Amino acid sequence: MAIANLDSEEATRLSEEPSFKYQRGVRQSRITSYRARKKQADLQHAATNTAKITEFFASKATVNTNSESSLPRIHNQLQCTIDDLKALLRSKRVPIGQNLHRHNMVLLFLRLQLRKSQSQRSLSLFLADACSGSEKMARRICTWTDSWISSRYIRVGMRGTFLKSQAG
Repeated sequence: MAIANLDSEEATRLSEEPSFKYQRGVRQSRITSYRARKKQADLQHAATNTAKITEFFASKATVNTNSESSLPRIHNQLQCTIDDLKALLRSKRVPIGQNLHRHNMVLLFLRLQLRKSQSQRSLSLFLADACSGSEKMARRICTWTDSWISSRYIRVGMRGTFLKSQAG
């Protein structure tokens, strides 16, 4: 039994030829190839005015990521928020009860952020643990702080503000 050695040209010719009369083989029909070319041309035409994604990443990589330039600005912003919060706590309209507790927690958290260069999550967990809270309290501290920084307002608590229903 002898196996015939086929050269590459003959092997490709045999693989491209259909095995029976009306078989198309691996080639697409004219209509299918026309549709594919038309679709590709439409996509290229639509993408003419857009930037390539590789250029976007290249431009981001060339930006100076030195954080020393932004540290004084962040430090000043935190100091302004601390001053505003201290002024609120000294004023006549000082929050009471759980709202005072929330404002004091935010003040402590902002002071921690000024002094320590750790992440917000780790600092809030540290503060929540110190005030006998949990991870939920740590998340709340972060949201209260973000709210205070952006709008100088912390949402008041609603504990004890609802009417009690009387049985009878």
